[in-house]
Parts: sequence; structure tokens; C-alpha cells
Amino acid sequence: MSFKNYLLVSVLSLAGASSAFAVDCNKIRANIPQSPVKGSAWAECREVTRASDGGNYYLLAKKFNKQTGQFKDAGTLFVSLKNNPSKACPIAYSVDDFSEATNPRDAAHVYYKSNGDLWVAYSSPFGDDCHTVRTQKLMDNVVEYKSVNNNYSAVVNAARNKAGLFQAWGANSRDGIGGVVHTSYDVVDFQINSCFSADWQQGKNTKYHEVAVFLQKRDGKVYLVGGESSNIWGIVPENDGTTYAYKTIADYKKLHNACKSIRKH
Repeated sequence: MSFKNYLLVSVLSLAGASSAFAVDCNKIRANIPQSPVKGSAWAECREVTRASDGGNYYLLAKKFNKQTGQFKDAGTLFVSLKNNPSKACPIAYSVDDFSEATNPRDAAHVYYKSNGDLWVAYSSPFGDDCHTVRTQKLMDNVVEYKSVNNNYSAVVNAARNKAGLFQAWGANSRDGIGGVVHTSYDVVDFQINSCFSADWQQGKNTKYHEVAVFLQKRDGKVYLVGGESSNIWGIVPENDGTTYAYKTIADYKKLHNACKSIRKH
């Protein structure tokens, strides 16, 4: 078996371990079976989930180590747009990982980590070829980032870095893509609130339906970042959730029965 074919078979095997990867990667391989980067293969593939942008793919090409059977840590991020599915254009290098923007109101396509920094890729409305895809740095030295798939939330993406900086971005901020709606410091952990607006839809009224993100700072206290979706043009407020220190955000949520009043669907 040639090295090139070995790469392709290896990636197909890895893709089969995840149904999401298998569907997306197999679709794009029908048009672009091999990575344009010499000695590399498609490690990850994502289709933009927003309906209006469906058919646009982002692909991460990484070098493959035959001895270890693993991909190397970083690679090149490509985009393949639906109007020209047989072409893949490089848009970023030294990319560790990436994830699709899951909020239907988010103008972003994907978020990705390159050289330790968080970036966003999105499509310009002026044209439909590879060169209309724009990238923008959002945060230096990022530790974790999370996309928010709740259509009611004032936050569409959030991240924190090694220095403890936390920022959240809104869908329709005045600044456009990358518009920051909240900034906090000394943050050691955060969680996206899974029940944001869920109780509001059911006619309930608890304080947690307006909480977009739970934050924990170095003092151990948990803070509540919240705001209705109608407030996305402004700064999302932060409230001190407690005067006590907690080991984890999960401990705080358990003690305060956060989201426990929500009826399961």
C-alpha cells in the first residue's frame, strides 16, 4: 500500500469512529479525496450547520505518523464552498482544532485555535469564492472555548485564556463578528447554561432562565452572566451568585438546584 493510500485509509477509519465526522468527511472526500498538503490527510471535517450556509465545508489537514497511528498536533485549515465543491483553499495554519458555530443567529462559520490563540472564520456577503472567507483573532493564549447552540441566549461563543481573561461574544453586536458582550477577569472555569430561557418558554420564572454563563473566579465564588436575547446590543451584566466559595461550578448548581425546576423534554 502506498503512503498516500495509507493516509486516506487511516483517515477513513478514524472518521468511522464518529458518525458526525463520517457523514461530513465522506461527503467532501467525494469531491476532494486527498489533502493538498503533501504528506498529510483530512483529520477533521465540518459542514456549516446554519441552513443558509449548508454545503460549505471546513477541513483540517494534518500530518500522519505511521508509527504511532496518530495525527500531529497542528495542521492547515481549508474551506470548500458549495459553489465550487471540488476546490479547497487554505485559510489558516498551525491549527490545533476547530468547531462549527452552532447558534443559528451566529454569523460565524467556525471557531479555531491556532498557535494557542482563538480565531473565527466567517463568510463575507460580498462574493462566494474562497477569498471572501474572513478570519479574525478573538483571544490570545486561549485555554478553552465553547459555542452556544441556544437560540435564545445573548451569548453565541465564550472563551477564557491562561491569564484568567473571560470573554463572551454576541450574535448581533454593534462591532459585528467578534463583538464582545461581556468581559471578566480572574476566571478559572465557566459553563454554558443549558437551561437558558427553557423555563421562560414554559411560563416559569426562576432566576436561572436569564443566566447565559456560570463563571468561577480564583476566589472560588460563582458569578452569573445573564441577559435576555433582546439585550444582545448591550453589555451582558454579571451578578455575584454567592458570597461563598465553592470547589466547582457543579457544586454551586447542585446546592442551588439550578435548572432543577425545568421539565425535561
